[in-house]
Amino acid sequence: MIIKYGFSSLKSIKANILHVYKEEKEKLHGYLNQLSCHFHLKFELCDMESILIVLYFIDDNWVLKQKIIDFAYERCERESSDVLKGLLVDLNVDKNICSTVTGICENNLDLYFINLWIGERAVLPFNGHLLPIDWLVNKLKRNVQNGPNWMAGLLSEIKKLFNYVRETLSNENNFRVAVNKAKSMGKRVTSQGLPKKSIFDELELLESALGFKEAFCELEQIDPDFKLINLTDELWYKANVAYECANELKDVADNFWRSKYTTANVYFPKVCDIYMKLLQWEGSDNYYVCEIASSIREKYFDKYWSKCNLVLVIAVILDPRFKTDIVVGWYMELYGRDANTRLKKIMIEVTNVYNEYAKVPRMLDTLGRPSPSSNSELDLYLNEAKIPAVEEFDILAWWRTNSPKYPALARMARDFLAIPISTPCFTSNTCHLGSELSNISNCDGLDVDLKKALVCTKSWL
Repeated sequence: MIIKYGFSSLKSIKANILHVYKEEKEKLHGYLNQLSCHFHLKFELCDMESILIVLYFIDDNWVLKQKIIDFAYERCERESSDVLKGLLVDLNVDKNICSTVTGICENNLDLYFINLWIGERAVLPFNGHLLPIDWLVNKLKRNVQNGPNWMAGLLSEIKKLFNYVRETLSNENNFRVAVNKAKSMGKRVTSQGLPKKSIFDELELLESALGFKEAFCELEQIDPDFKLINLTDELWYKANVAYECANELKDVADNFWRSKYTTANVYFPKVCDIYMKLLQWEGSDNYYVCEIASSIREKYFDKYWSKCNLVLVIAVILDPRFKTDIVVGWYMELYGRDANTRLKKIMIEVTNVYNEYAKVPRMLDTLGRPSPSSNSELDLYLNEAKIPAVEEFDILAWWRTNSPKYPALARMARDFLAIPISTPCFTSNTCHLGSELSNISNCDGLDVDLKKALVCTKSWL
């Protein structure tokens, strides 16, 4: 029917589609209510206008699962939060949400009220709004745009150079002569052609300008008017520094994108590595490098770290290859003399979260003061020898095997390892289902109810 009549033919069977959606939703309700785990709610951009709302959890067989529960438009009305609340109540998961995860602006999704509502209903030891790693990755990849103010001015000056060359046919001919002259003199010209006028990639713009630097210098000799707008030596130096820093941060970001979706335990050292790089740049003798690093750290990294540090620490401690040793090592590297104070603080927070899972009463010493338990599951786990730190390691299989030994800690591991702080699952370029869902989302002529039914049912089936 679709091939013969187009997507409009779906309207004639809308009732059937909605009926199947309702049936599969009831099956999902039954499945979720049989589980003994908690859930995480993640909002993933499907395209520029719509979002997927996904439940992440580890099932009773210790398998990481993702279930799309809703499809909505980002630019939605206030009552959209009520629709989501009703859906969570219908699925009977509203009191078992551990966290909400999204890098989308809270105002766009009315997330403040959703988080407040979830926080009021939750009876869990940890509940909060977290940022996914792709939020940080996007900020790193767009670091030229998100850097210090002088970088925006530099990009504006570079655009003027290319606009001048394109302005007239005479200017273009002069530029070709300048390129050939520079090459004939043995000067380095690495760019192959003018960047597209509509280019949005600032890093590509920087690279193209630096590749034509020698040609622009020769153009000054051919066209005196160009000399008035060509970059000064200082601006060319700034451009080179900006490009080198931006390119290195882009490589870091690309490494995150290339990684497969995985459990939350793997991200602590990766994020710490970024933190260390920024701190090292801030200590550089190069003033411009310091400014770039400080700007990225203060605007974006500090926000991510403050929201996600505890989750990252708990998840990596629950990795039996590392436990607290990896946290101690990185804190010493990052914080120096303040490391012990910060370690003590973070371990108190970790212990408080564990105590909520274990419901361990605070014991009193002989003077009536609260004293930490010396034989909790957490203590036993941390005092037991670490397992070999092999790269290929199935952490969920390890916890499935060891959950009888550490039942309370296993419940904690099941919640924290499932937190979807990783790069998107359904909306990644490597996900075949993701491209199909995007096709449904972008299909003209279908109303929102039908798109929602198609997206959700497609993913469930």
